[in-house]
Amino acid sequence: MPNPSPPIASGDTRSRQACFDVPDRLEAIGEARRFVRQALARWRLADITDDVALIVTELITNSLAYGKEPIRLTLRADGRAVRGEVSDHGSALPTLMPADLYNEHGRGLILVNAYADRWGIDPAASGKTVWFVRRAAAATEELHPAPDRTFAW
Repeated sequence: MPNPSPPIASGDTRSRQACFDVPDRLEAIGEARRFVRQALARWRLADITDDVALIVTELITNSLAYGKEPIRLTLRADGRAVRGEVSDHGSALPTLMPADLYNEHGRGLILVNAYADRWGIDPAASGKTVWFVRRAAAATEELHPAPDRTFAW
């Protein structure tokens, strides 16, 4: 059973939130990506936009395929972290499974697991929320990246 969802960093008075009610159609995936890009640009978190858009794409695809309406995407930014939540009213909980070379499904949560700093599932009486946290690099990390330790001398 996944751990209960942790909050993102507290104490930052610049906390921001945006919600998107996901329509039940495949075009909603692209609409959700545009929503993510606009929100993260407004919050000056462009450096993690591609990662968050990928995570959101996978979670919304799962909700459209296996969940039940209504589906809602919520993004919250606190400092340099974004917490995303995709909620639906379906009872089936997503499961992280090993990828099968010949199966065209089952890789979405592998990508979520790879790109999110943390993620989990909060079951509820009327469905579930799959959440993730993605942190952007700190300002000092951006200015002074860690040295490449690929080669040992």
